[in-house]
Amino acid sequence: MSHFVINQDQTSIKVMVQQNVPFSYEFFINNERVNPVHHGNEYRIFKGDLRAGSYMLIIVVRDNRFPGSPVIEQRLYPFQIMNQQPEQEKSRQRDFRPGDILVSSKNINDEKSEYVGHSALIVSPTETIESPGGFPAIERKTVQAFLRNYPIHAHFRPKSPEMGQKAAQFANQYLAQYQSNVANNIMKPAFSFSLGIDLKDLWEYIYCSKLIWLSYYYGANYEMKNDFLWFSPEDLFTNLQKNDDFEVVYIHPEVNFKWNT
Repeated sequence: MSHFVINQDQTSIKVMVQQNVPFSYEFFINNERVNPVHHGNEYRIFKGDLRAGSYMLIIVVRDNRFPGSPVIEQRLYPFQIMNQQPEQEKSRQRDFRPGDILVSSKNINDEKSEYVGHSALIVSPTETIESPGGFPAIERKTVQAFLRNYPIHAHFRPKSPEMGQKAAQFANQYLAQYQSNVANNIMKPAFSFSLGIDLKDLWEYIYCSKLIWLSYYYGANYEMKNDFLWFSPEDLFTNLQKNDDFEVVYIHPEVNFKWNT
């Protein structure tokens, strides 16, 4: 595996693939899958909310030339987390409640960072429901995974706990129906971030911030403001800061959207 070069700094681990080979890579920290920012041959894994201590980075290599992309290699790389930086401490010293909204200007696809971003709806103290892109179009993830993959983010909370509970309940039901659709070979909704998507339509297309809009609209009878184009993570970030029905729990100082979408 000499084609890997691995470096780390205070905030992230960088894995550089030095050979053009028909392989795909999966990354895990202590057996929990993580989604690195991917740009060219570089994969960047943010340490985010990891506490100080010892960890194991696991890289699983698959060969895409064969059906099912069999695993051909698995490598283990131990690493240490030292004392957290002030912003990481601020990020960690929070609680998470149903209906809370996480918004990042960063994106797993590095070319879309600060243009598209990503968002997630918290449905329990430890879980989110997200539409991260591709398949599955909607899935349940951990709050820790979001914090690790998107350390540069904002955290908003509805002032009404009941409204947040209703939005989270709808998202859980929506995910269950989507999973039932997939089990019956009905791939609805499909992920798309294209312009012209009907914001109120449940079953044609979905994307991360639309999922949050739908959860509040249908679950809590609450319509979030959308200025133009699609309802983007930037809309969430911009509008929730000055929305009297929400409070700001945390904003990382480096959150920055370059486009008003």
